[in-house]
Amino acid sequence: MSTETDKMSNDLVWQIVKKHHAFLVKSSNGATFSGEPGNLMNLQTRSSSGLANMGRTVAVNERNGKLSIGIPAKKLGNRFIFARVGKGAAHLRFAGENAAKSVGGSQALAAARRGARISKNANAARAAKARADKAKA
Repeated sequence: MSTETDKMSNDLVWQIVKKHHAFLVKSSNGATFSGEPGNLMNLQTRSSSGLANMGRTVAVNERNGKLSIGIPAKKLGNRFIFARVGKGAAHLRFAGENAAKSVGGSQALAAARRGARISKNANAARAAKARADKAKA
């Protein structure tokens, strides 16, 4: 059994919700942001929208102190069940340009939660950590 939103295209959903929805935040300087689930960059654009791209969004969740990246696996009624994936979310075809953003965003969130410095080159960070561990020993 499908719901009415399953029958609507993503473009139609975006045209309906782009100016008025519960997650919309408008600031006094004219900037508009959107904080719905699945919108990893908090941008008010069709490509970033978690509402308009409901079947294609990649979610970053934190449960019990652990970050997980999820994709919608299957739909039961009005609830999404998210399958856990690791860094493989960047290789998913249907996630589009938001998959790389979600992996980078989740790594930044994990690093910020640990209090670690975010490095652009992971190999350099690993090498620096190995040198520091070697110096302590």
